[in-house]
Amino acid sequence: QRLRREIYIWKRLVHPNVHQLCGLYETLGPLPALVSEWHERGDIKQYLDTWTRLLTPVQILDVAQGLEYCESILHGREIVHGDIKGANVLISNDGVARLSDFGFSVLLANYSQSLTQTSNIHGTYRWMAPELVLEEGARHSYASDIWAFGCLIIEVYSGQVPYHTRRNHLQVVTALARSEPPPLPSALPAFLMAIVLECCTFVVEERPAASYIVACIPPKAVLSRISFMVR
Repeated sequence: QRLRREIYIWKRLVHPNVHQLCGLYETLGPLPALVSEWHERGDIKQYLDTWTRLLTPVQILDVAQGLEYCESILHGREIVHGDIKGANVLISNDGVARLSDFGFSVLLANYSQSLTQTSNIHGTYRWMAPELVLEEGARHSYASDIWAFGCLIIEVYSGQVPYHTRRNHLQVVTALARSEPPPLPSALPAFLMAIVLECCTFVVEERPAASYIVACIPPKAVLSRISFMVR
């Protein structure tokens, strides 16, 4: 019941940069299937591979605005995304980026944990904040989402996963243990580089709020005139 109650909280989230949940389908198994709008252009990686190789920072601002909205609405509920990465950023037919699966990965993983008694840390490790990997008992937080947002910017502008020179999980963990930040792509605009450096700090308390990130990004009228060839 708690799982369904929290899922219905997400169903009420309405924002241009958040992929909205339309409903649930509950006859396929113990967990409900999520019903949402189809995005023909796919996630942001598929969009860049298939539709265009020119990227503007507008989509980055879209994601930041979606994150800011969810943080403001869900403040105090202890519900976070938990798996921010390119595969969870969908592109609409008019090129708007929407943050998808906001919170579902953690909600469903924690529900599964109650059945299996496995670890409570879930996510894609190359985007995961160091405290989630290195500290016993650490939980997903707004601060860990901000780290992942910085890694998303790196992923989009480099065309590679964060810590792409590290071949496996152990090498990524070693880099995190040595406080080595993910390498920055050379194509990264200066203002986004500054944001990534603030997002991907190992000092959790120093990571910015999503509202601060949005304030640091120029307006869309300016961003739309800036484009970069990716990959």
